[in-house]
Amino acid sequence: MPKQGSRAAAPWRTGRAILRDMPVPRWWWSLGGAAVVGVAIRFVYVLTTRRGAPLFGDAETYHLLGQVLSQGEGYVRPRELLAFGEVVPTAEFPPLWPALLAVFDALGVDSPTGQRLVGSLIAASAIVLIGLLGRAIGGPAVGGVAAWIAAVYPHFVVYGGALLAEGVMLALLGLVLLGVVRARSSPDEVRAMRWWVTAPPSGPSPISARGRSWGERPRWEPSPRPRTP
Repeated sequence: MPKQGSRAAAPWRTGRAILRDMPVPRWWWSLGGAAVVGVAIRFVYVLTTRRGAPLFGDAETYHLLGQVLSQGEGYVRPRELLAFGEVVPTAEFPPLWPALLAVFDALGVDSPTGQRLVGSLIAASAIVLIGLLGRAIGGPAVGGVAAWIAAVYPHFVVYGGALLAEGVMLALLGLVLLGVVRARSSPDEVRAMRWWVTAPPSGPSPISARGRSWGERPRWEPSPRPRTP
């Protein structure tokens, strides 16, 4: 007769086995469901709480900078140009997000609400990337849970509809981390180099990956630090 403790633990073991042995097509459906739910939440957030909200601070600067870029003025301070006609070159803000806003503006998506919706869609791509990253590190169960957390996490929802660069940053960070993990675990050097292309060069880090060859799973160890005298 089995013990009561073993009977109580059986459902938990069964649940873990289901997550671990989830078929690949079903896992992709789960990932797609998380992405769809995440996009829907972000659109509802923008249309119900941010629609018609006035722009201020960095969000207004990004919006205006996208306008002047679409007009061919280059990276200049938009307030000085629009208010006084002064052309003041600037590198105060990251260039990628204003460039994307300029593309949206040229395509006719020039209202704050429309750009918030497009920004939410770009930020929602991080859901898929985080799910893939979790799967590459810890398996299908980790990837599925990570994707659903990213879909409903409030800060990720707000970033997409704030007209700030953080939404693009989330997507790029997920892409870079996924590229590093795939490159370090790939036995094919050519395939690994393709993944390394997604990760920009970075400086020294307190954590470094060490392995004898591309075919060996890397061992993550702390980098030696110089001793202070």
